[in-house]
Amino acid sequence: TSLPPGIFGRASGVQVDLLKIDQTDRPDATFIDGRTMARVSRSGREQEDLVVKQLESLDLAPSRTIGIEELAATNYNLLPTRYIVSDELTRMDEALSARHTVRLGDVAQILRPRAPQPVRGDPSDDDVIGLEIAVSDVVDGKVGGPSKEIRFPAKERMSVGKVRVQHDDILVSVKGNVGAVGIVGFGAMLDELMDTPQIVVSQSLAIIRLQRGSPIRRPRVLAGILSSPQMRAKLQALAGGTTVPSLPISALQDLVIPVPDADEAIDIEGRLEELDAMQEDIEERIRNRRI
Repeated sequence: TSLPPGIFGRASGVQVDLLKIDQTDRPDATFIDGRTMARVSRSGREQEDLVVKQLESLDLAPSRTIGIEELAATNYNLLPTRYIVSDELTRMDEALSARHTVRLGDVAQILRPRAPQPVRGDPSDDDVIGLEIAVSDVVDGKVGGPSKEIRFPAKERMSVGKVRVQHDDILVSVKGNVGAVGIVGFGAMLDELMDTPQIVVSQSLAIIRLQRGSPIRRPRVLAGILSSPQMRAKLQALAGGTTVPSLPISALQDLVIPVPDADEAIDIEGRLEELDAMQEDIEERIRNRRI
């Protein structure tokens, strides 16, 4: 059972899940979404009574019973948010069922590279100097120029090269601000930096690299699909964790996405180009006002 953050104290924003295990030989598990209950923000005995009242009302909360086969397919993930979705996401799933869809893991390589340990002590002239792309650098569907400098020991030069990003890579935040999406290579700032061999990504980001021969032919189109509000809501619903939401790579691989036909792909790309032009115009106007 998922409960709302703060149910055990207004000073606590920790997400709480209750796990009830009985001795019956059931072939399934029932998950309950109690996050929509009113939060308890009082203290003392009064708060304890309200918590009990909230828990007694769980029979009215949305629930879903999952068979052992589906549990096994998710590696026995016991987070209720993995199985219970909102009405909006239910409608989204129904709409997707009427379209040609694919698993994201079937059309793209999904990487969670880990950079070697950076230098902790005094810097050396032999250190490998790199720039780290953080979640904050992923804005409005693009990856901005990273500003965080990071140093690695000279012996790790080859290892650092293995975690480089490439043009047309799609970065997705999988920890904290889950669901932020940006594509590498759009924007002059990052274009200039791509000549630097040591650009690595934060461990809060995953790299999605579209495979050749995929039914989705352009990385920009895939990035547009993943950055839609509906897909971001889906990714956030799949995230688990307590104080810091985290999206398992397996959930990202199993994400079902629509495959646009040729005309739709052209339309998506055209709309994205229009948005880019509008954004550049707005930024230019802002710069001119500051002069």
